[in-house]
Amino acid sequence: MARQGKLIRVEVAPTHLADFLRHFGDNMRHSRQEPGCVQFHAARSPTEEKPGGPAIFHVWEEFADEAAVQAHHDSPHFQRWSRWRADQGDAVVRVGLATVPLDPG
Repeated sequence: MARQGKLIRVEVAPTHLADFLRHFGDNMRHSRQEPGCVQFHAARSPTEEKPGGPAIFHVWEEFADEAAVQAHHDSPHFQRWSRWRADQGDAVVRVGLATVPLDPG
């Protein structure tokens, strides 16, 4: 089965940046320890940001297979992150992603 990767673009309202960093950071730290996690990286993109606009992050996550992705989504840390993000609404944290099946060869 092919590895599963996701490129995620996250926009965060300046008023919620500290909370985002805490919640997302917790998810990222725990996700990196999952057996099926191949890579999990995030970077802020200040060159895309406009004064007074959202902070912009790009996240790359890669898992061994679809079962590892499902285990990630079922994990307590991902569930905590998802609940926090949903509570904020799109006006505060907007997420866009592209799922990319990866050829391991």
